[in-house]
Amino acid sequence: RLRKAYRAVKSKVSPSRLTCSDFITPLLMCCMCTTANDLALNASRTSPGPDVRLQSSDYKMAPKTWKERCARSDSAQWSEAELIEWNTLLNHDVFEIVDKPRNSDIKILRSKWTWALKPNPDGSVKYKARLCARGDLQTPDTYSETFLPTSRAAVFRNLCALACQERHFLRQLDVQAAFIAADIDQELYMCLPEGLELPPGKCVRLKKSLYGTRQAGFLYHDKLKTKMLDYGFTICDEDGTLFRLDRGNERMYASFYVDDGLISTSSMDLYYDFLADFQSEFTISKESELTYYLGVEIDYDRERGTLKMSQGNYLRSLFKRFNMTDSKPALSPTIPGEYLTGDDCPDKPDRVQTHYYQQVIGALLYASCYTRPDIAYAVNQCARFLACPGDSHIAAAKRILRYMVGTADYGIRYTRSDDGHTLCGYVDADHAGNPDGRISVSGHIHFNNGGPVSW
Repeated sequence: RLRKAYRAVKSKVSPSRLTCSDFITPLLMCCMCTTANDLALNASRTSPGPDVRLQSSDYKMAPKTWKERCARSDSAQWSEAELIEWNTLLNHDVFEIVDKPRNSDIKILRSKWTWALKPNPDGSVKYKARLCARGDLQTPDTYSETFLPTSRAAVFRNLCALACQERHFLRQLDVQAAFIAADIDQELYMCLPEGLELPPGKCVRLKKSLYGTRQAGFLYHDKLKTKMLDYGFTICDEDGTLFRLDRGNERMYASFYVDDGLISTSSMDLYYDFLADFQSEFTISKESELTYYLGVEIDYDRERGTLKMSQGNYLRSLFKRFNMTDSKPALSPTIPGEYLTGDDCPDKPDRVQTHYYQQVIGALLYASCYTRPDIAYAVNQCARFLACPGDSHIAAAKRILRYMVGTADYGIRYTRSDDGHTLCGYVDADHAGNPDGRISVSGHIHFNNGGPVSW
């Protein structure tokens, strides 16, 4: 089927005049229906689409290889996600088909498909596919800056606390295909991944900073920062992702975690003016009131001046993932007076248990960083033994999960104060409390408007 598609397109278009939309789109449509399961052509027409609700018996993990992706029963959903991705690349004019460079010193990058299952607030999942360059194969002369700053969780919480006190509107936006909004700064050539085929002697030349290239993150943020500063924002000295705009008596804050934007504004007119200007450079795929941001559920009552953030859905997904849904809840994340020690680490760690332990602690760290300071100490203690966990460490990790089973909907609450912003903090430290080397352990927590913002 691939050969027929190739011959059909080649007979109609001169190779010297080939474009991505002329050649690869019909070929992609064909190859996406050619799976290991020999899917019928009408499978994609009757599929539930890239957003579906998975049952417990369905796949919980995205495929890792093209062969695995083709052999799965949900291949039709991945095909649709890949087609959406391909159309996005075409619409953004990411690359053009050219002759392979004759200079042997010019390296042609390889590329690959990557897939992900992104959870939605209602419990469904979205099938996502990305065509990525193999940036790990880039040579140092094809990139310079690579750093991409991301917004800290403390900034997110402070903006929410500030909005409560100042009666701000909270909005969220999603920048579609963020990285490819910026132009590439080097001459890069690339071949296409499995499922896509070019004529002999052809490759693509990148025109945009495609995902996977080492400089893509830096170039996107540089363009974003330039756009915000040109509009009149000032950038925070302490956080390169936080911006502030003052227009008369109105004020607006903007914070970005890569492509996820959080806006706190005193005026919706000011916000809509900014949004119209912002969309001249970036495509917005989603814009709404702030209700779900980076896996955090937000319940904001602007009139009453209250905001609660929690991660109940995220935590319940962890209970299913680690088979802890029916576990007996624990009363505390740790056993009082118990200390984890390196003496319990085995001489030779079990690979399966170590991998399980690392997954549990990594998942819990995310919750402890955003909405659950009550487990921060317990999780950080367990994180010291990621390379070689023993039975006591695994038991401690499971205890944290059992504590979360009974407190999944706990969260942070901010409340407007008649006294203005009420900022206070607490610090403490033990004395040589760590049994491994007698190192002292310190901690801090700071509150604003009744809720913790930093710990």
